Amino acid sequence: MNDHETNQGPGASGRIPEDAPGGPELEPRPADWDDAAMDRFWLGVYSRLERGVAWTLLSASGAVLLGYWAYVFATEFLADASIPVIVRFGTAGFLLGILLLLLGAIRERIRARSTDPFRRVRR
Repeated sequence: MNDHETNQGPGASGRIPEDAPGGPELEPRPADWDDAAMDRFWLGVYSRLERGVAWTLLSASGAVLLGYWAYVFATEFLADASIPVIVRFGTAGFLLGILLLLLGAIRERIRARSTDPFRRVRR
């Protein structure tokens, strides 16, 4: 008698019935995986998913705000004739230098991450 004949769900025995969609090519859940292990597994998946969505939202919002601030800086601060030219160009150069250093550091971290031979080593 299989799971469908006894009206138990496929998770009751931890096995996938032969007549389930996808059929026998799906691997059954390991016998040592109890419900607590499955909960820990899905919490890890959701945690990574939430973290990815959060970083995406943070990056996109930061790019929008940075673009807006750059527009305001260019149209209001640099165009203001009451501020001396040397201060306007000095401030623009300073901010551009910080931006270039930040972009260089990000690019270096991405390159180092992709070539790190110890990336898969657990601490």
